[in-house]
Parts: sequence; structure tokens; C-alpha cells
Amino acid sequence: MSVFLYAILPAVLAIVYGVILIAWINKQPAGDDRMKAIAKAIQEGANAYLGRQYRTIAVVALAVFVLMGFGVNWLTAIGFLVGAVLS
Repeated sequence: MSVFLYAILPAVLAIVYGVILIAWINKQPAGDDRMKAIAKAIQEGANAYLGRQYRTIAVVALAVFVLMGFGVNWLTAIGFLVGAVLS
């Protein structure tokens, strides 16, 4: 039982800390109009970058899935694809 607590307690503490930190950050002022414009530009750029990365990774993962399906077996390929999607 104590080994279980060593694994779960830090995870619970991390989640509680994250919730407290999110609440504190959301209470902070958003800044003036210039700061909001800069933040919006950064957010748009980050979203564009992530979209491009996801598309690239999807193409590579699909290629690996097909190669693994024909080269190893389809069950392993499906396992890879599920792991890739969930990660």
C-alpha cells in the first residue's frame, strides 16, 4: 500500500498544484491592448506551427503504419497507430 502512495501522492499533488497555478494565472490582468495584440499573434503562430507539425507527423505515422502492417503484421501496426494517436 505504501508503494501505491509513493506513486499516487506526487501525481495528486502535481494536479492540485496545477489547478492552483491555473487559477492564479487566470486572475492576473490580461495587459494593455498592445500586449493582447502580441499575445494573439504569438497564439496564431503557435497554432499554425502545431497544425503543420501534426500534419507532418500524421503522414509519417501513416507510412510507418503501412510499412509495419506489411512488414511485421497488422496487429502490431494497429498497436503502433493507437500508441501514436494517444501520445
